[in-house]
Amino acid sequence: MDLSRGDLVMTGTTGGVAMNLTPELLGKVTSLAVPGQDKIDMLVEDQEGNGRYLKDGDVIRRCHHRQPESCAPGYRSP
Repeated sequence: MDLSRGDLVMTGTTGGVAMNLTPELLGKVTSLAVPGQDKIDMLVEDQEGNGRYLKDGDVIRRCHHRQPESCAPGYRSP
């Protein structure tokens, strides 16, 4: 798979890899009583200081997956 500068890579990682919400914050962002924009603002504020996300210049060198064939070019999940 070829990626170009600016491509977006989306993964299906479990909680705790980068974003890990406290029970308190999770309760707020899933509450029907909290307006949508407030939820977004809370999430952004909470995660701004989180150093576990990819940053400019980070390089992903290999695909490590429970199903190695899913790292092959052109693989489509069933």
